[in-house]
Amino acid sequence: MDFNNSKAVEIYTEKTGLFPVEETLFNEYLVEPGKFLDLGCGTGRTTRYLKDMGHDVIGVDLAPLMVEKARQLHPDIEFQVGDATNLDFLAESFDYVLFSFNGLDCIYPEEKRCDALREIYNVLKKGGCFMFSSHDKTATIPFRTRRSWSHRPRHYTGYYYKEKTVYGDLILYYGVTSRTINTLRALNFKNPRYTDMKNKSWRYWITWA
Repeated sequence: MDFNNSKAVEIYTEKTGLFPVEETLFNEYLVEPGKFLDLGCGTGRTTRYLKDMGHDVIGVDLAPLMVEKARQLHPDIEFQVGDATNLDFLAESFDYVLFSFNGLDCIYPEEKRCDALREIYNVLKKGGCFMFSSHDKTATIPFRTRRSWSHRPRHYTGYYYKEKTVYGDLILYYGVTSRTINTLRALNFKNPRYTDMKNKSWRYWITWA
């Protein structure tokens, strides 16, 4: 997975503002200003909005070129290069953590994704809010013929498949609702819930430390 290239930066720079579901959820759950970690921030699409809401926000992305562009676009916001599976922050540093645009799904294999969830739980204050978007396997059934879900290479077991994109070979995780809830609960997150996005193959989740 390579998001650290000029084409990826160009595409993410073109994406501005929030998706409608994000605007709804942000205004419902993220209104109270607090210390905010925006993981997988790309070039700052969501980070900008959170800053303007009054949050003390730090944007973190694995791709140095994304961070460089974010700093150019939003010089009043702090951005860092960082790995979600090994966060360089003290325990209980943040009131909120966001991982938007299915960024969590791009962490492979699944064990590493759980490492990221553990890190996120660790940096959240008790009662802190974690919001993220993730693909959902059950929503992909109508698109089976178009995207050949049943013809994944055999060595991608479970809910993995391989897709060619402008970013390279991107591995995504397609979970099911019960699996995601059980995973979050097993890692001590509380009261996980989701917002079903009609006509989308992904959902927004919200849970608390």
